[in-house]
Amino acid sequence: MYEPRTYRDLFKGSNLVFFNCSVRETDLQIGVHAPSEVPAGHPAPDGHPAPVGHPASLGHPASAEHPASPEHPASAERLASLEHRASAGTLQTEAFMSVIRHRAAIEDYAAQHPEFLTSFVPLKPAADAPLIVKRMCSAGELAGVGPMAAVAGAISEFVGMDLLRFTPEVIVENGGDIFLKTLSIRRVGIYAGSSPLSEKIALEIPPASTPLGICTSSGTVGHSVSFGRADAAVILARDTALADAAATAVGNMVQSDADLKKAVRFASKIPGVSGAVVILGDKMAVWGDVKLVGL
Repeated sequence: MYEPRTYRDLFKGSNLVFFNCSVRETDLQIGVHAPSEVPAGHPAPDGHPAPVGHPASLGHPASAEHPASPEHPASAERLASLEHRASAGTLQTEAFMSVIRHRAAIEDYAAQHPEFLTSFVPLKPAADAPLIVKRMCSAGELAGVGPMAAVAGAISEFVGMDLLRFTPEVIVENGGDIFLKTLSIRRVGIYAGSSPLSEKIALEIPPASTPLGICTSSGTVGHSVSFGRADAAVILARDTALADAAATAVGNMVQSDADLKKAVRFASKIPGVSGAVVILGDKMAVWGDVKLVGL
């Protein structure tokens, strides 16, 4: 059942501009470094986006604006150059064309390989498969799930990387799956349905950790397929497709409190995964490079 993505109303960032980009089932909310000429989107107050995984599975951002870290200095010349290129409407147009391009690559491949859309187990891509398809298959193989478990994360990252040609910062949220490249500390709140921990904690993400994928799967929120009961299974990885696939695999494992430690232990063994947070009711398990802060 469709659930309105009301959590997007909480996306904030004093130096960000947010706009929507929708192409059929793909519905993105995108935040970019505010250029001197603002694209036809809506500037938001202070803050930023929430985690992802699958439709509305993750949650709300909190405020936190800090200067760019020395690890990721943003030269005045580069910012000025990117802002000049990001004239009014450019970023929205580029985002729209990027979504169309990457969806077409997936759809064309699936038309020749129908099992790509339906398999719950890993698949090997054809030698001539598009890069986004190969990345989805690789993510599924590492996590032990079908390639479509990685589709939202893959599209988030591929669109985000396309937009980084025009802006030094970008956040692409795709129904709870986030690709993030930032010049300042961001806090990504965790929405976990009816759990008492929902909207109480956030992930604090430093610039040096980005680009980063932050994805979630939920057995109690949203309409995506999950065989588990986790209120939120959140995965962090440099590869956003992998974060998405791993979140699905980890979420599938959780049927009771007793499964939480097993789930994060499984996440820790997936090459490329850097952190995991799994919530069920009032219980939570955490592993890896994760800094949790209160909301």
